[in-house]
Amino acid sequence: MKQKFTTATLFQEIKKQLAAEGKLPDILDYAIPPHEHQEILRDEFECIGKVSFGGSEGIYLDMYLDGLTGQDEDRAQVHFGTLKTLRDDYEAYKTMCVLMADIVFATHAFVREHNDCFCWTGFDVAFYKAWSVHSRLTCTTMEAAEKIAVERLRKETPDYNRAVIIENATGKEVGRFHRPPYLEHLHMVIREEIA
Repeated sequence: MKQKFTTATLFQEIKKQLAAEGKLPDILDYAIPPHEHQEILRDEFECIGKVSFGGSEGIYLDMYLDGLTGQDEDRAQVHFGTLKTLRDDYEAYKTMCVLMADIVFATHAFVREHNDCFCWTGFDVAFYKAWSVHSRLTCTTMEAAEKIAVERLRKETPDYNRAVIIENATGKEVGRFHRPPYLEHLHMVIREEIA
């Protein structure tokens, strides 16, 4: 079932996954999500981290989601979580750097595997070859989705024979287009009515 993630719930999910894989080092003092939780409505971001020495003690690892995560079109860097060790030696620094890489890779894999949980804005256009989805694009408006569906069906002869538009917020089909096989030579596209 499709569920929404916040920065906090995604951080906790990644932390739980790394713990199960034995990748959370024993030197950690804590690993916490940010105080302010933001809903993640888009998947157009990458996970990045910064390892730095604390002002008074230890080494911090701050994790961020960098890119488009919300409703607006502005790129942003959203705080995703903080991990800290009280140690401040070279081996501890290396351990925190490896942990950063583990978090980046785990987050990337999790978002790819559960992609539908991170797509709540815009419209997906699924292009079909025969009866299976061959490719998928995301558009910000319904008009853009319809335009790209028609253009691709006209241009990609004979690869795609059908396009379906899905509203990401609801997961419902809101548009369907197909190219009748008997009219392929005319590059004609027909819009189907959705009941």
